[in-house]
Amino acid sequence: METEEPAKPPAKALETPAPEAKPPSDGPQGQPSPQGPAAPPPAAQIVVQGTKTEREMVLERELRERETRLSEVEDENRRLKDVPKPKPPRPEAKKHWLSGATFFED
Repeated sequence: METEEPAKPPAKALETPAPEAKPPSDGPQGQPSPQGPAAPPPAAQIVVQGTKTEREMVLERELRERETRLSEVEDENRRLKDVPKPKPPRPEAKKHWLSGATFFED
């Protein structure tokens, strides 16, 4: 006795919505806009003028301080890791040429 499974409805195919009708844009053949050329963005003006903001100056100063500190730490590290060179033994003091030549000296 076989049981029949109920028939499943067929899966719907994904449908893409129909594109809406858009007015034609001003393309290469369209008329130029009556406003004229747009003003350059503020970032472009800053780049051209070469001015720096206060935040940029603070960041540059912090960067220089960090680089200076890094070089100091590297120098100290190198100094501490290097094996110190042994100092040569100090030569004995030379005797005077008359020392020990007389009868009365010890």
